[in-house]
Amino acid sequence: MGNFINRVRVRNIETEDNTRLLLVADLEEKISKSHDSMMDRYTNMVNTYNIEISNLKVELQKLNEENKKTVRKVDTLNILINERETKIKMLENKMLNLETNDEFLSAIHE
Repeated sequence: MGNFINRVRVRNIETEDNTRLLLVADLEEKISKSHDSMMDRYTNMVNTYNIEISNLKVELQKLNEENKKTVRKVDTLNILINERETKIKMLENKMLNLETNDEFLSAIHE
């Protein structure tokens, strides 16, 4: 009878050990699936960010090109404005000289 009870105890212990092993194997599988899922999510996030960064770089490059064009136009306009201002000053000086000459001539004729 003692032998029978020992066999039952051994079987119970073996059953408990097998149950524990199954639980550990199940946990390892769940951990592996969770790890794979997290890696997939991480990879998707990195790919998404890389695409966004690339798009932002392209947009920044376009804006830089537009800025360069605008700067060239502004520089050209500034040159034109300076030329016109110079011409205006020259004409004002000529007018002043003419007025001075007119005054001088009118003073002589009097």
